This record gives sequence, structure tokens and C-alpha cells, in this order.
Amino acid sequence: MKLLPAAACALLSICSAVSSARADPASVRLGAEKHYEQHARELLAEFSSLLALPNHADNRAEMERNLVALEAALRKRGLAARRLEAPGAVPSLLGELPGTPGRPTLIWYAHYDGQPVGSSGWNTSPFEPMLDRGGEKVRLAEAVPTLANPDDDWRIYARSASDDKAPIIALLAALDYLKASGTPLAVNLKVFLEGEEEIGSPNLAAIVRAHADALTADLLLFADGPRHQSGRPQVVLGVRGTQGVELTLFGPVRALHSGHYGNWAPNPAARLSEVLASIRAPDGTVKIAGYYDAFDRDLAGRGVVADEKVEAKLRQELRLGARENESRSLAAAVTWPAVNIVGLKSGDTGANARNAIPVEAVASLDFRLVPDQTPAIVRGLLERHLRSLGYRIVSTRAETDAATDRERVALLDWGDAGYAGVRVRDDQPQVRGLIDLLRQLHGEQLVVTPILGGSLPLSIFTENARLGAIVVLPIVNYDNNQHAPNENVTLGSLRHGIGTFAAVLAGLQPVK
Repeated sequence: MKLLPAAACALLSICSAVSSARADPASVRLGAEKHYEQHARELLAEFSSLLALPNHADNRAEMERNLVALEAALRKRGLAARRLEAPGAVPSLLGELPGTPGRPTLIWYAHYDGQPVGSSGWNTSPFEPMLDRGGEKVRLAEAVPTLANPDDDWRIYARSASDDKAPIIALLAALDYLKASGTPLAVNLKVFLEGEEEIGSPNLAAIVRAHADALTADLLLFADGPRHQSGRPQVVLGVRGTQGVELTLFGPVRALHSGHYGNWAPNPAARLSEVLASIRAPDGTVKIAGYYDAFDRDLAGRGVVADEKVEAKLRQELRLGARENESRSLAAAVTWPAVNIVGLKSGDTGANARNAIPVEAVASLDFRLVPDQTPAIVRGLLERHLRSLGYRIVSTRAETDAATDRERVALLDWGDAGYAGVRVRDDQPQVRGLIDLLRQLHGEQLVVTPILGGSLPLSIFTENARLGAIVVLPIVNYDNNQHAPNENVTLGSLRHGIGTFAAVLAGLQPVK
């Protein structure tokens, strides 16, 4: 029998020790969920305090208060926490547990900033977390001291309740359980919390490049996004990219009486309607020349599973008589490139409406990009399209103010730089290992989704850090009103998320 070299024997001993310490994922999940039920008061009190902190990235004082709270929360769990900074950026936060040789390294990602709350539509105060106990709403902070037997269907309402503070609190609770039960982690854990995701991650690339050595990992796990619309757990192997733009068209320098000047002075609202109709067909098809050139239809359809029962339920819930494009299911539609009109403004309506030609009309557009379709490509295509319609492209108000042909000027504000889409192969060992573990937890209930309709900055990490693979593992309920008034998360989502995260941390196998 040939003897192994001493170094190989030592490595084998380390790997064996790590392997023998690995717990059964299903047992860990059940234990973590039980731990949540026993310690729900402490967990929800901490969650309530975190949700009470306003967190729009444009307000640095707000973000500083969130950072301080999260630093304390990570250090309470034994993680060394430090800020990752770049000029002009809201800092990201990196928490790290001491590493052990032989374990795979896992970076767990979420963001701690939130969408603006908007001016209307909320039934509760966005930063005064409310607990809905089957129709009875009570302040979460007041409910916690006497909370008993939390029901999975109860909901917490607050901005960022689901996107992304619920995943953060679920991870912290998972770590609490693993420590309390003496269950060792099977991974070297790093926690990355971004502070600018909801404004397009404009500084994330600079932060990742500056700290690339600290962001090397076998697997990057994004905890953003919702569970499947069926309510089933899902793991997602890609996302669409994103690029936003605000398009402004102009009319006269002052509002004009529509009777005296209508049909004579160019109307920017009417012109904008014509431009938008030239960009997007009623069925959602993008009419910009070349927009689909980088789109691989065969790849987009691979792995997509339509569920007509789920879609019928959604249409009933949302009171929609039909899909925008009846030839494509929801699962297929979100794998395609898209242009969405997310906002329109010109003049006034209702009681404030005036018989006047407005001075300008504005549309906010949201481009969703597939892999190989970059923000730069989309920017060039839209500008070429507008020029083909006879518009002159400007990028500042000053250029518009100096124009003597305002009706032919198109002001484009591209905002952030956007980012590309990403699609991950499911045959990568790190990805296959995670899917196998999740199937142990959920069986055939698990939905393996090839690409998420929403956008996450995965490409920024793939382009600037050394990673084995990157996967999205969302935990929150699909009907969470993400980005909208009355954002919420169910207590069942928290419980299941805690169990899932604990099982992954304790059971993920090293790459072979």
C-alpha cells in the first residue's frame, strides 16, 4: 500500500475533521425554526428597532444610524465588522467570522438601504413597524413584550420589512441558533451589506475593486428578492440587468392657453406619447432597432417552467383580465429584455387640470437587460432611436434653455451607470452543491429559476471580484409590496428564512 505524503495526510485530517463536524441540514433547519419560536420576542424587538431607522441612501445621516446599528448587530454575533468605503459612497459593511482551513468560503449579501417611501398610499407610518395579527394592527414594539405563539400568516408592515432587512434579521437569528446549539459552521462566513442598491449601486464597483482581496469566495449568496409566486421556496441562477433613464421633451417656454395656441404650439405631452409608442408596442415588444440583437432566445427559454394555475391566481388577485403578451407566460416573460414606463408627468390632472399646453413632459423608463446586453449598448440604441425621430440629444438643462428649437430637443438623464444581467450555469460544483442541499430541505417543492425578473448587481461582483459562483436565495413572501406602499413580510417568511440560512451555513459541502 502506498503511503500518502505527510502534507497530504495533514490536509486529509483537516478535511475529515471539517466533514465530521458538518450537521444534518434538515435537522438544523428544524432546530433553527424551533429556536425562532422560543425566542421570537427578542428577535422581533431587534427587528422592530432596525425597521424604525429610515434608510434612503441619499440621506447620509440616516444611513449612518443604520450602519451603527448593523455594526453592533454583527459584533454581537462574533463577527469582525468593518466599513468598506469609496469616495462619495455610502459605505458597505463587511462582517467576518474567523476562518477555518478546509471550509468553503461563503459571502452572504444583502442591502440595508431602502426605496423612497413616496407621498401616499401607506396605511401605516413607513418607519413605525406595525404587526397585522389577522386584521388587527398594533405597533410591533408594543406587541413584542406580550407576544406568544406567533402565527406564520401575521405580517409586519414597514419600509424595508422585506427588502432587505428581513433577510438580514433572519441571518442574525440563524447565527444565534447555531451558537446556542453548539452547531459548527461548515463555511467560512463573510457578510456583505450594501448601502446603495436601491439607487442603482453607483459606487459598488469601486468598493468591490478596492477590497477585492477580502471578497474572494467559493460562493456569493444574494439574499435579495422574493420567493416564487406559488409561495414555494426558490433558488435563482441569474438576474436581468438594469438601466434607468429620464426622458424630457419640451414645448413653449411658458404654458399657453390651449384654445388660443392649441394645434399651433407643439405639445410636449402629445409628442412624448408618440415617442413612447415608437419605443414600446402594446404587447411589451421593444421597437427600438437592434434591441434584441444580443438576446439568445434559446438560452432564455432553457429551464423555464410555466405555471398557469399560479398565473391565473395572480391575475385574479391583481384583477387583471389578461397578460400583456398572451404568447408568453410570466416565467418566460421575465427572461426577455424589456422597457417599462415607470413614471409620467406633464401638467396637472383632476381639480388642478388647466386648459394649457404644458412646457415639458417627462417619462421615467426602466430598461431590463439580459446577459450580453450591456447598459452602454442600450444607451446607444435609445439615443440613435431618438435621433432617427428628429430629436437632438442634450444632457443638461442649460443646453435646453439655450435652444431655439425646444420642440426638437430630448433631454436624457441616465442617472446611475446601470449593470448587466448574469446567468449562472447549474453544473458548477458550488451551485450544484447548494441546490442539492436545498433539495434535502424542500424536496420537489424547491423551484430552480433560471433568471429573476428583477435586477441585482451580480455582474458588479462577477466583473470585479474572484468568485467561484454566485446564486440568489430569496426568503420573503412574493406578495410583499416590494418598492411600493405597505411593504411587508410574513412571520412565516422569517421562520423559514432562519431555518434555511442556518442549514446552509451548517451543511454546505466543500467543492470537490
